[in-house]
Amino acid sequence: MSKVMALGIVVVAAWASQAQAQHKFERACCIENECFVLDVRTCLDRGGRPLHARSCENVSCEPPVLGACCLPDGRCIQTTEGVCERFRGEFTPEEECENVVCEQPVRGACCLRDGRCKELTEDMCARFHGEFHPDDACEDVECEQPVRGACCLPNGRCKETTEGKCQMMRGQFNPEMACEDVECKQPVRGACCLPSGHCVESTERMCEMAHGQFNPEKACEEVECEQPERGACCLPNGRCIEATERLCEMAHGEFHPDEACEEVECEQPQRGACCLPDGRCIEATERMCEMAHGQFTPDEACENVVCEQPELGACCLRHGHCVDTTERMCDHWRGEWLAEEKCEDDPCED
Repeated sequence: MSKVMALGIVVVAAWASQAQAQHKFERACCIENECFVLDVRTCLDRGGRPLHARSCENVSCEPPVLGACCLPDGRCIQTTEGVCERFRGEFTPEEECENVVCEQPVRGACCLRDGRCKELTEDMCARFHGEFHPDDACEDVECEQPVRGACCLPNGRCKETTEGKCQMMRGQFNPEMACEDVECKQPVRGACCLPSGHCVESTERMCEMAHGQFNPEKACEEVECEQPERGACCLPNGRCIEATERLCEMAHGEFHPDEACEEVECEQPQRGACCLPDGRCIEATERMCEMAHGQFTPDEACENVVCEQPELGACCLRHGHCVDTTERMCDHWRGEWLAEEKCEDDPCED
């Protein structure tokens, strides 16, 4: 495995570790209509439903009331009152959509800012900042066409477009002109010394985006870029790569400047047997075992450990689907778990 690939794996592992740390933050958890403050993992283990709130204050764990929600576009969905309000709908509690007649909005031709026409509701037309013509079809309306022209882009190229789109691209607009009639100013190019010590020829703007040092109107062979200090980097998994201090920090490693890996002895993480939630055993570090929600036994091999086997049962999901799984996973999917049942026996049928 190359050193670059190894560094990439470590960066991903570090990101996953940070995500795991955030996963443990305590927040409100609803368990059987009661609220507790638990970390997310414990909440799920107990069959609870984690909420966004950090405390149980002003939190109701009562099952939400469902009802029919008439959306602004005339459609109806079955949801809660809170979700209906976010969609700017009209909510009818404890009612099915099939029993509700939603008011149908007026449709018409909507002239968009780019001159095109679409048949939309007035609400949707307003979202697109268009001009609405109620009860008209697009073939009955003549939309005003925006002025087009030549747009000189920051990279020196030219594109024919509208003034609005030219501004979005940070270009200089020349109304009612074609690109062949315009001479766009070309950006200054030069040698860009990157933080890694490499040199590329680019514009000043591109060099700034890469956090480099720009040398205008210079070629790379005319510039000597400062080389960053390199050394041995001990990664959290005990391996060693030679990298810059900045890359080592990104990988959460321990940096040894001006040292080669063969001159450094990296501390090796403790390994052991890890019992996974599904009853399997893998040999891993404690950190990797925690990320997998496993139970770690240090300095032991899997053949010396007996992992607790979870009870399997049938999990009845919405729409009649059934999955053979553990109670914990079924609770996580918000299904109905039936101990000692198998999906092949069709236990979910009404």
